[in-house]
Amino acid sequence: MAARIGDVGKRGRSGSLPVCTSTADNASTKSGSPSTAAKRKNRIAELKTSAMSMLPSLKTSSKTDQVSPLGTPIIGRRGHIFTISTPVTEDVVMRPQPQSQKAVPCEGDPFDQRRKMTSAPNTPRQDEEDDKEPVWQRRLSLLFVPPTENELDTEKEEETCQLLPSVTSVAVLPKRLSVDSNHSPALQRKDKDTDTGEENSKRRKEGVSQSENPVVLEKPKPQQRIIFQDTKHEEEEEGTLFIPSYVNNDHNSDASSSSLATSDEEEAGGDDYNSWDDTICSNRSAYFKMYYSHRGIIGGNRGEDTKSKASHASSHNSLSSLIQERMGKPQVTQLKRTRAELGLMVLVAALFIVIVVGITLTSYFYNLHLLELSIFNRIKFYETPRILEIYDATWSPLTTVHLGSNLPDNSIPEDCTHYLHYLKKHNFTMPHTHDNEDYEDMICLDWTGLAQVQLRKLFAQGDVQCYSVWWKASHEGFTLRDCLKADIEHGAWWGGGEMSDGGYPITNANIAPKDMVTGKLGRNSWGQLLRRTWLSERASLLTLPESFNGQVSINYDKDGQICLESGPHPSLVVPLPSMKYNLCTAPNLTSLIYFMHQESINKRKIVAEYTPSLVSLVYDQKEKQTVMNTGTKVSAPRILKEVFQGQVEERVQERLEHPVWVPWMPPDRPQLTQDSVIEYVDNILNQTFGSWGHVLLPASWQAQPGDLLFDQERFPDPATLSQVLKKKGFHLALTLHPFVSVEASAFNNGTKEQLWVRQKNSTLPALAHYDETHPSVVTDFSNPRAKQWFADRLKYLQNKYNIDRFHLQPADAHALPVFHEYHLPLPGPDSVLVHFMAAVSTVSPPVSTEGTITPPLPPTFLTLGTADGSWNGLETLVPRILTLSMLGYPLVDIGPIGGIARSGHVPERELYIRWLEAAAFLPAMQVSVLPDMYDEEVVQLSFEYAAMRKNMVLPRLYKNITGALERGIPLIAPLALYAPDDSVAATVDDQWIVGDDLLVAPIIRRGERTRNIYLPEGIWKDEIDGHLRRGGRWVKNYKVPLTKIPHFTHKAVEDYV
Repeated sequence: MAARIGDVGKRGRSGSLPVCTSTADNASTKSGSPSTAAKRKNRIAELKTSAMSMLPSLKTSSKTDQVSPLGTPIIGRRGHIFTISTPVTEDVVMRPQPQSQKAVPCEGDPFDQRRKMTSAPNTPRQDEEDDKEPVWQRRLSLLFVPPTENELDTEKEEETCQLLPSVTSVAVLPKRLSVDSNHSPALQRKDKDTDTGEENSKRRKEGVSQSENPVVLEKPKPQQRIIFQDTKHEEEEEGTLFIPSYVNNDHNSDASSSSLATSDEEEAGGDDYNSWDDTICSNRSAYFKMYYSHRGIIGGNRGEDTKSKASHASSHNSLSSLIQERMGKPQVTQLKRTRAELGLMVLVAALFIVIVVGITLTSYFYNLHLLELSIFNRIKFYETPRILEIYDATWSPLTTVHLGSNLPDNSIPEDCTHYLHYLKKHNFTMPHTHDNEDYEDMICLDWTGLAQVQLRKLFAQGDVQCYSVWWKASHEGFTLRDCLKADIEHGAWWGGGEMSDGGYPITNANIAPKDMVTGKLGRNSWGQLLRRTWLSERASLLTLPESFNGQVSINYDKDGQICLESGPHPSLVVPLPSMKYNLCTAPNLTSLIYFMHQESINKRKIVAEYTPSLVSLVYDQKEKQTVMNTGTKVSAPRILKEVFQGQVEERVQERLEHPVWVPWMPPDRPQLTQDSVIEYVDNILNQTFGSWGHVLLPASWQAQPGDLLFDQERFPDPATLSQVLKKKGFHLALTLHPFVSVEASAFNNGTKEQLWVRQKNSTLPALAHYDETHPSVVTDFSNPRAKQWFADRLKYLQNKYNIDRFHLQPADAHALPVFHEYHLPLPGPDSVLVHFMAAVSTVSPPVSTEGTITPPLPPTFLTLGTADGSWNGLETLVPRILTLSMLGYPLVDIGPIGGIARSGHVPERELYIRWLEAAAFLPAMQVSVLPDMYDEEVVQLSFEYAAMRKNMVLPRLYKNITGALERGIPLIAPLALYAPDDSVAATVDDQWIVGDDLLVAPIIRRGERTRNIYLPEGIWKDEIDGHLRRGGRWVKNYKVPLTKIPHFTHKAVEDYV
């Protein structure tokens, strides 16, 4: 068979054996003369006879070895078609044929011969052999009949196949064709019809007789190509699906009947190779045209790239997959890809990566842009957990706040920003307006029925940017609560003011939710020196306004948070709780401290207005106009500056150089008298301390509290007392407080003039207790008449006794009645303190004050509260001073050495020595118990440390006075300010820096003779033994004798290179 196939292929290529004719030729036959049609019919019959003579026999009788000639196409075991280069026996190549069936010579129509064999009964052995017999292998030889010139003509699209003898009609079966190119799948079988195999055979015979008497047929309608399912899928995957032009689709002739009969026979139980034979016949013309066109043989030159190599691969795969389907073998996927295909794959992969990256970046910046639009620049607000985060320029987190911690979890707010902008633009009344604060931008969030919050971006002041957070509850019973994260993970935080447990940093404190008002140390959590401000090592700030009337908790139960709460308050006029605070950021701590200094100037300017001889206020820049988002123009805040006169700096130097002497009285003489004061001063001079200063009389110098008149029995001649002290080098200073006893001569007249703090919604004065013994009233310094009355009393003392130095002892908020009110609507109970200071400053600036909520106007110093004369007081002394220094209080007086100035109280010797050592390196001090109360060694120590202070400490303090007055830089700095980038230094609470290079680390616990000392980066000289020590590390177990205090000076590296 292989030999005959090869011969046919050779003749086909020479054009001597045309087989198929186009439909155009059929049309010409119908319309031409009978002679021409007869000639053509004879020609076709000859071709049929010649083709059938070359067809192989359907069966082989024996396995005789036949040799295939060289170059003959062979079908292998796996369905591959190839040519052999050496003679190979067909027994090796072809499958063995069944021995039980005899070969039948190919006579006449090979299809009839095959169908006879198919209809013949088979034995069980023959059926089993037929199942394995590759009958299609013989029918495949039809494909190797060479195409005609008409079949290879690309311009002739309508074709029919006349491969079979002229006596047989073309049977085109609809069984395996896909009428619609979009229809799926093309190889599905139809359901079996009612026709039997015998009827199909009968119809086939009728078809033969009709072909013998040909009838001129009408031009058939175009018929679509038959598409096998596997071929269709392969061509779709390869992108080379080829759709032929037309095939006959309308079977009006008898050929249609023959086709249907054959289909019925196959469905009735016969084998389906008939339909496959006809399918091969129907696709021959399209296949050869496509096959030779892809190789450039027809339809163009070989050099033209009309079709891609992928199309050729697809055609080959279609034939291969057809063979593999019939052999029951899986399809073989072509793995080898061309260079163009690989380049295309790389391009697609690159485009996919670019698209994914682009979508990711677009989503990121889109979400980022939404956050910026909602919560301004460098602020993120996560709605579900209600976390507000403020970032710096490098997007590192600075501040983290949990907003509305009492709101329901996973609650989503509504945006009320546009509503408020609309009201403000059209001059409508703003709901829940709390002040006339100017802002650059604002966003409003509302939790319906619970609370509403407004986040405002304020105008920047220099390089400090602030944001205000304002809450308003929607009903009376709701408690507002926000918590700022202040644990070690979020950086060290300091501030708040004096706390009983020190609280530097705040992780060392533990304060339950309480009203943040002034009180007594040891009795209340907060002392009398407060500032409702906290700052962190990351240069972020939290400030509370004076109007804040809620509660504050600091690291309560070690939760590492600063929590603010505001709920229903009985003394509030407005029933709905509200809460407001500010969050600020700066590039560094120095900028933040200067910003706080500017804030204190704005708050104490009322005091400056009463002392024009000492300070004047000026603005250092012109007013700026800024256009808001709403279209309105607002003025950016101007920077206010204080210009001090020369005598202010002189008084500060005097206060630093000389201590304040508080006369101590022995137990047998508890009452302070004029003679005892002179005796105390003489004792100071006899011991030749070489220090002068102020002699401070306690508040008991008055006959009645608040009468502002000397007790004539104890101080018969105050003028003489003042003159004697001045001759000895001392200034006489008096302690003042706002309490007025009901037994004082001024009580009745002041009640008529309404000079006292009155009861709420009444004209009657509110009663309080001074020193827990005297029923008293409190002077209302918010009333101009009361302020003038108090100033007149001080002027009387100044003019009559030549006394112009005063120490303030204000009333703390806990000493006031719960239900009280001032003449002016002050925002809080401690807001009156600045008015108290202003009233005194009209006569003379106070020397010091024991209570304030804002840095006082220089030259006034702060005096730390005297809780007790114990070791606990010394342990909390340094943390309290460091906290005040961080809050912008540069001028600090540590109070009496030993802790308390009380008649008959003498601190223990070790405590007194350790306190004396620490006080020598601090800005200012008080002395009550003299060193001679102990022994000669203590007296000598006092001389040594007085000289050390004069030579080593005071020059450094004097150098920093200007910075303290103009920028609020503390005279002594915590290590956090000295080394702002050192996280370890930020948590050291018992060391400080004097000036720029002197580090002090005192002993503050009983019985200790060693301690650990942290040295920042650099080279440090030990001033005790003179050794040099490398910084940036801890010095463990540093030995400290009782009479020594560890102190180091920083040395430049260049001095030792």
